[in-house]
Amino acid sequence: MKQPKSEQLVLRKSPAGHARKRTPHKKKNTFSYIQRQQMLERKKNQKESRAGKVRRYFSNLIFLFFFIVCMLFLFRMATHQVAGHSMAPTFADKDRVLVAKGVHPSRYEIVTFEPKTAQGDSYIKRVIGMPGDVIWVEENTLYINHQAENNPKNLYGQNLAAKELPDGTIQVNVTTKVAKALSVYYKIPENAYFVLGDNRNHSEDSRIFGLVDQNQIEGIVVYRYYPFNKLGVVR
Repeated sequence: MKQPKSEQLVLRKSPAGHARKRTPHKKKNTFSYIQRQQMLERKKNQKESRAGKVRRYFSNLIFLFFFIVCMLFLFRMATHQVAGHSMAPTFADKDRVLVAKGVHPSRYEIVTFEPKTAQGDSYIKRVIGMPGDVIWVEENTLYINHQAENNPKNLYGQNLAAKELPDGTIQVNVTTKVAKALSVYYKIPENAYFVLGDNRNHSEDSRIFGLVDQNQIEGIVVYRYYPFNKLGVVR
């Protein structure tokens, strides 16, 4: 009976004239083929992953651009570049922030303002003392207390540093000039603020130039937009 073609063996003659069998063709190596396919699939996924990251990066930049434009023109925002290290570690030199203009600050918010001692310049500090806070002075030490209702005059001249102060009292060393200017007040006046840099050892603030008036304040810092790895709302 005749064999199917797929099973026929091809006969060849050897040089001596004897016929010999030719083995059938072997099938492809299935395992190697699967490996090659998997490798190609991985390369494809890697390319798509890199492309996705690039798309997300540019999408974030576009979103940030439109966010800044909207904030500047619709919500009365201004930009400010930090100079120096007086607000470290909150801000570093050359950080850039958005400022909401014409807003009355709350306690511990960060503000930008024009100092009376350096007109045309712009400082960035944190609000520590608010209008209505009780204050008192002993030599070159200023005491601020937003919880107290009365100025503890009965403690004057009794070395307050060695006494138990009212709860919530902030103790700050100021210049002689500032101590003299603040000694006449029972409370921080209306529309005036006591501000400090977060880096107290390297900051020119209310300890040196005294209270900051509301009309000096440009606004409160709300968002850092540079450097890009520190984007975010400011606390």
